[in-house]
Amino acid sequence: MAKTNQKQKKPEARKASARPVKSFKTDKGKFNYRNIIIVIAILLVTYISFYPSIKNSFTNWDDPGYVTENPKITHLKSDGIEHFFSFSDFTVGNYHPLTMLSLALDYNSAKLSPARYHKVNVLFHLLNTFLVFLFIYRLSGKKIIVATIVAILFGIHPMHVESVSWVAGRKDVLFTFFFVAGLITYLRYLNKNKQKILFYFFTFILALLSLLCKPAAVTFPLVILLIDFYYKRKFDIKCLLEKIPFFIVSIIFGIISLPVGARSL
Repeated sequence: MAKTNQKQKKPEARKASARPVKSFKTDKGKFNYRNIIIVIAILLVTYISFYPSIKNSFTNWDDPGYVTENPKITHLKSDGIEHFFSFSDFTVGNYHPLTMLSLALDYNSAKLSPARYHKVNVLFHLLNTFLVFLFIYRLSGKKIIVATIVAILFGIHPMHVESVSWVAGRKDVLFTFFFVAGLITYLRYLNKNKQKILFYFFTFILALLSLLCKPAAVTFPLVILLIDFYYKRKFDIKCLLEKIPFFIVSIIFGIISLPVGARSL
């Protein structure tokens, strides 16, 4: 009887051993529905945190210079757009033509209704939070927990209150959008054997757009160097030469952003 029982159990044992074992390594590499739900939850919490700012008004600190008392944003004719990109055009001491163009688009759509400006700021912050999630997800080797923690901290951190809730903070949320998008395309450049030149080009264009939103983007080439260090890339001639265009435009925008007196020295 004992032998008969053993023989009867053997097929069950084979059946149990044939069941596929779920691999954590395989699962963490998939951007599945669970990850999408996590992203939606992060964006929802972030939106709830900054929703009250939509009801804000303009302030008397820089908002007059950018919007309420700025005649440059009242029309979007070709000569007006060219004026934004003139190296002699500084708004409240800053050179950021794309930021001013975005404010001009808001004005020509909603005039001086503050809700429109605040909604755009919140929208860009939500997009930035998603991009941060995607960047960390790829940088960390597709670790969903790491990406979730970083993204939620970025989304609701108090340090972003000024940039999102202040109309004049448009330059911050806008330059961050292109900055982080450029870091993502740089990761694609490093990880792609094909179309590397295309992703390199996208990275450079996004870095340039970020500089046109705020001069703080001059740090972009330093950040991609840190990514190289994190990936343990060999710092050879090729690695350094590919950074030259980024450093050149950063230096140019750094000089442009200096006060007029300092540039003349």
